[in-house]
Amino acid sequence: MIKVSKRIFYTYVSLVVITFILIQVIVLYNSYFIQSRLSYGLEKTGEEEVIEKQNWDPYWGRYTKEEITLLEKIVMAEAYGEPFEGKVAVVNVILNRVNSPCYPDTIKEVVFQPGQFNPTWDGSLERVREVTMKTKIAVNKGLLGYQVVPENTLFFLNKDIANDFTIPNTRVFVEKIGNHSFYR
Repeated sequence: MIKVSKRIFYTYVSLVVITFILIQVIVLYNSYFIQSRLSYGLEKTGEEEVIEKQNWDPYWGRYTKEEITLLEKIVMAEAYGEPFEGKVAVVNVILNRVNSPCYPDTIKEVVFQPGQFNPTWDGSLERVREVTMKTKIAVNKGLLGYQVVPENTLFFLNKDIANDFTIPNTRVFVEKIGNHSFYR
C-alpha cells in the first residue's frame, strides 16, 4: 500500500473536483451554444424531429426570415423522403436560380414562378405545417454555401412521376440523387 500525505491526497481530490466542475461548465456552455446559435441546422438528428423557429439569423440579412421559411417549406414539399444530399441539391437549384440572370432575384419569386415547382400549384406547399430538422439542416447548409450540384444546375425532376419530359430531353444531365434527376 502506498502512503500519501493528507495534504497531497486533498490536493488531488480538489483537482479532481475542480476538473469535474469545469467539464460540467464546458458541457453546459456548449449545450447552450448549440441550442441558441447552431441548432438552426448544424447538428444531425432524425427526420421525424421537428424544432421551433429560431430567432437567430445566420445570413446577416441576405434573405428574410419569410424567404428562409418558404425555402424550408418548398424543400420539405419537393424532397420529403429524399436523402439529405437530395434536399441540399434542391436548395442549390433554387439558390442557383436566384443567382442566375435568367430567373427572378428572390427566393419567393423563383419558387412561385409559374409552372416551376409543383407544390406551389398542387397544394402540397400549403399542407406543410412543420419542417423536419433534417430539412432545416439541409436548407442551412445550402444557404451557407454547401454545394451538392454545380452552380449551373437549374433543374430537377422525378422521372417516375413527371408528366413533362422537356427538361430531360433538352438539358444536360448532371446527376441523380435519390428519386430526383438534376440538369443544367
